[in-house]
Amino acid sequence: MSKQYQAKAQEAIHELETDPFSSRNVKRLHGDLEGLCRYRLGRFRMVFRVVEEKREVRILAIPAAATNTSKCRLTDSVGGGCRLFR
Repeated sequence: MSKQYQAKAQEAIHELETDPFSSRNVKRLHGDLEGLCRYRLGRFRMVFRVVEEKREVRILAIPAAATNTSKCRLTDSVGGGCRLFR
């Protein structure tokens, strides 16, 4: 991931810390990925889970947009852990 996209990912994480559902770049996923969301970052998609009771956003993966997210191997340990939101 280029430095440009790394900066975009950091901005997105800060936005998710404030309100994980307010951005027009956020979409709730369906089917096998029910309960997860994705944040559009240009060529990449940041896949995350909101844990309401802990007030956390867990970043699960940041695949390239051409990757079918339903085929990604998503675990809570992928992508660098948790971020709190207010």
